[in-house]
Amino acid sequence: MTLIIGPQLDVVLQTVKNDLKGKTQLDKPYVCNETLLHAVRQQNDILHLMQTTIYSHVNKLHSIESAMEHQSKEIMTLKEKLKGLQRYTEKVDSMGTTMNSWKKKIELIDQLEKCVEVRTP
Repeated sequence: MTLIIGPQLDVVLQTVKNDLKGKTQLDKPYVCNETLLHAVRQQNDILHLMQTTIYSHVNKLHSIESAMEHQSKEIMTLKEKLKGLQRYTEKVDSMGTTMNSWKKKIELIDQLEKCVEVRTP
């Protein structure tokens, strides 16, 4: 038996309910033993399949939680690496500024050297 979900389950349960009401043409309602046994078996099958499905979903939930924890740790690691990269980027930017400063000074020295060469015979 496969798990029935939604309106189909309602139909099955309603049928079982009607069967369990028994025959009402008698003085007292009568439900034959076969109908009772069939209803109990169907309900037992439904409960078993629902329990199996719930356990399956619980296992999937645990798996998802585990994956989320792992991903959370990975994200924290990546954030730390990103902070490190940002520090290095700042250092590189600072070095670039220093290099530009030195480049300008070297250009000035080159210009001074040319001026000195022109003035010296």
